[in-house]
Amino acid sequence: MRVDRVFNLDLDWTLDTVVTRIAPQRAALSVEIPLVTGESVLTDGVKVRNNEAALVGLGAGESQMQWHSGLARAETLEVSVPADAARSEVWSFIVNPQWNVAFEGFAPVLPEDVNAPSWVFRFMPRPGEKLTLQGHAAEGREGHDARHRLGEPA
Repeated sequence: MRVDRVFNLDLDWTLDTVVTRIAPQRAALSVEIPLVTGESVLTDGVKVRNNEAALVGLGAGESQMQWHSGLARAETLEVSVPADAARSEVWSFIVNPQWNVAFEGFAPVLPEDVNAPSWVFRFMPRPGEKLTLQGHAAEGREGHDARHRLGEPA
């Protein structure tokens, strides 16, 4: 299995997840994919166990499943892949300029076009690796009060 997670850090934080089967498609497959802390699945029909994991079932011939989630804003966000995980993951972060963020853990993959108008921070973790995002709202210009802490309404 491959899990692609796209974090969109905008006014509202969201997360889009796509689970893709790598194994042959001739048999049904069922796995649990852990949710990120603060993730709330919004897509109808996606089963969630104890607010901790999405239950992914792929029938014979099905290659992927996806869902959209809300993500609670926080000053610190940690994402990890367990050392014994039977899946690979790719994490992409689209960061709106209103947020100042710093990543700790390992380096992102260099974008294909370093001169693109906006960058997507893309990480390809190995089993056992953890990524920590530290963030806060960017300071507003004089005359504007755009300062607030993450986790609080704007």
